[in-house]
Amino acid sequence: MPKIRKRGALAAKTSLHIEGMATDINLAGVDGKTLWEYVRSLDCCGAGYYHGKGIHVDVGPSRFWDETSTKIGQDLGSHNKLLLLRTDWDIYEPGETIYMSLTRITDYPVGIRPISFSPQKSSACTPIKNRQEAHALILSIPKDFSHHEKMTVQMSFCDKTFPEMP
Repeated sequence: MPKIRKRGALAAKTSLHIEGMATDINLAGVDGKTLWEYVRSLDCCGAGYYHGKGIHVDVGPSRFWDETSTKIGQDLGSHNKLLLLRTDWDIYEPGETIYMSLTRITDYPVGIRPISFSPQKSSACTPIKNRQEAHALILSIPKDFSHHEKMTVQMSFCDKTFPEMP
């Protein structure tokens, strides 16, 4: 993405393309604006239109933009404001391992407390120094976990570098 920005093209520092969570779509015989309007009507995701044949679609929150409303110049994701913890799946069995990624990091390192299923009591702080470490977070589900229970994964930051961080 930095190379794209150096050429003067629109590219966000927290683009979900970096995380493999976005794509650009161009359908033969379908006008870009028509495709963009259709994706917007789904109210499902991020959809960007730059007045060409294709559109940008990502798995982020429902929102839409074009080159006049993109807000890239405002650097909305700076100072780790848009951090996101994601899992590979949304349903797990007792004893399984949850593989997680901390995405949309703009400023390393990021300090996290151990990830758990209960409120944090540990004061230990683990630095996440790069994208590879941010994509290598794991947590095991207890073997006695009931299929009828919902569990919430909790993560908190320590040594916050910026007050804007979640």
